[in-house]
Amino acid sequence: MNNKKQEELWQERLNRYEQSGLSKSEYCRRNNLNIHQLVYWKKRLKQFSGGSFVQISGSSRPVEIHIGSKVKLVVDSGYNAGVIKSLVELLSDVRN
Repeated sequence: MNNKKQEELWQERLNRYEQSGLSKSEYCRRNNLNIHQLVYWKKRLKQFSGGSFVQISGSSRPVEIHIGSKVKLVVDSGYNAGVIKSLVELLSDVRN
């Protein structure tokens, strides 16, 4: 299963868990899930929930892109947005 499908699956599971009103351990027991995986995916998906891409145009100053707390890209004007988006996605996967 690729990363995107796995993220979608766990996001669905986490949504159901949060709506259940059950404790983590009880929800996992009833749904035959590993509690450690539930905690891992909750933390992982939370890291990326605030992230998004915004369009920047007309800037002559470099743009800084932070991925987590350890990776920073500085991009000068004239960049290819598709390449930058792919690079950010790749670095996000490698970082985790």
